[in-house]
Amino acid sequence: MLTDTVERSPTLLKDGVSVESLVDADKGKISRRLYADAELYELEQEQIFRRAWGFLAHESELKNPGDYVARELAGEPSCWSRATTAWSAPS
Repeated sequence: MLTDTVERSPTLLKDGVSVESLVDADKGKISRRLYADAELYELEQEQIFRRAWGFLAHESELKNPGDYVARELAGEPSCWSRATTAWSAPS
């Protein structure tokens, strides 16, 4: 458990409300705004999901040369395909 706290500036939304004020940990309450606010959703995408590793496909989905899958992760589209020829490292 961390005992030191890090001082940082609160994240403010466009209307001046701080993100931190939307959660009351002592009372166990969370603002319903956290579930439906488009600005908060975009902040999550930028600050969490676009910075982290994400699973997009498994090799079993791309068994044959030319197979492909299209996915979206954190609002970003991507397309993955199996090469039509074998790849080898340059010598």
